[in-house]
Amino acid sequence: MELTFEEAMLNREKHKAKKRKVSRSEGKQRADKKRVEKNESGSKKRKERIPCPEPGCKTTWANKKRLQDHLSEHDLKLFVCTICGKDYSREDNAITHFKDKHEDPKQAEIQQSF
Repeated sequence: MELTFEEAMLNREKHKAKKRKVSRSEGKQRADKKRVEKNESGSKKRKERIPCPEPGCKTTWANKKRLQDHLSEHDLKLFVCTICGKDYSREDNAITHFKDKHEDPKQAEIQQSF
């Protein structure tokens, strides 16, 4: 049986259409479904926020480092060197002080005042 030109072109188009049809794997379909369910359930729970200890300041922070940066605005020095008594508003600055100024930084401790 020989096909006419029109029939051959029609078969060709059907064949191309089958190739173009993309189906998602079962794994991807499951992932899509989980993503939709997660988004429908609402936002994820927030971490407990740390309030500013300064009286009258109502800001809260989810990140300890950001809180330390904020406390420097209040001129609060929360970290004290137990060797020399020098105080710092940020923990990383206190650690740098121990390493630079004291022979044995292992004996130094950070004393947090809140």
